[in-house]
Order: sequence, then structure tokens, then C-alpha cells
Amino acid sequence: MFLPPQPPRSALDYLQKNLKERLIYADCTLRNSECKPSPIGIRALKLYKDDCARLLDLEEGEVFEGGEKELEEAKDEWKATILMCGTNVRVMILY
Repeated sequence: MFLPPQPPRSALDYLQKNLKERLIYADCTLRNSECKPSPIGIRALKLYKDDCARLLDLEEGEVFEGGEKELEEAKDEWKATILMCGTNVRVMILY
């Protein structure tokens, strides 16, 4: 049975390298034909992947359209989604 790579253990670490690892994890899990998540698991993985990509884009220099306050609010929301979805998806796939 193929197991996709696991995301970094620290769910609160949003460094560029770890965001890339999270993207690989989500992509491999979504593409894995041997271990398909439920529809809600797929949705959670897609949210997880999208928010990892958004944070990674910012880390790589993309400009956020809005003020500093809006940027911090968006980052906090994306980080919360990554934390929530990442934890729940691992549980859904294991059971």
C-alpha cells in the first residue's frame, strides 16, 4: 500500500520548506488511487493545499492586495485552515 509523504510534524511551522512539503503531501494524497479519502476528506485536502499555496506565494515574494492588517488576518485564516484540515485529513485517511 502506497503511503504519501507526511507533512512536517509541527503544525505551527509555516516556513517555505515546510509549506512545500505540505503541498507535496496534499497532492500525493489526492492523487493516490490506493487510498482515496472521503468526499469531505478530499474537500479538506483541497482547502489545505490551496492555503499552503497562498502562504507559499507570499513567502516567495507575491504581493498581497490589501493593507498590512488585512494581510495578517488572511495569513491567520490560512494558517488556521492548514492546522484544522491537516489534522482532520490525517485522521480521516487513517480510519
